[in-house]
Amino acid sequence: MLGGLFLPSYLPQENQAVIDKKADHHPVIYLQNNPKLIFYGSYGDNGKDIFMRRRTDNGEWSDPVLLPSQVNTKYDEDYAYLSPDGKTLYFSSKGHTGLGGYDIFKVNYNPQTNTASEPINLDFKINSPDDDLFY
Repeated sequence: MLGGLFLPSYLPQENQAVIDKKADHHPVIYLQNNPKLIFYGSYGDNGKDIFMRRRTDNGEWSDPVLLPSQVNTKYDEDYAYLSPDGKTLYFSSKGHTGLGGYDIFKVNYNPQTNTASEPINLDFKINSPDDDLFY
């Protein structure tokens, strides 16, 4: 961690989905020192969805795991950020009830069970009628 902030990076091309490469989409991830989990938006069956990968004991990354329906909708979700508490996941969504375009939401997320609470819209303090992408 640098000054308590995660550093933005791009998912390496060898880990990107074929449709990401075709669409010239470069999934953004937020890295901390020696990350154990990464979250990113990638094209799935329903537009952009949020996926998680876990670092294995040998240092490789696991196959992508689709986050549950409390996070992913039939519309686009992207720009996930797991807070330092390891439980609060922030993300942008076009599919949950919001103020317009992408809005920022948060859920309590358990990476061990891949379960999440119902999303909470961060409302007017954070969101606007425009696209709000990054927490």
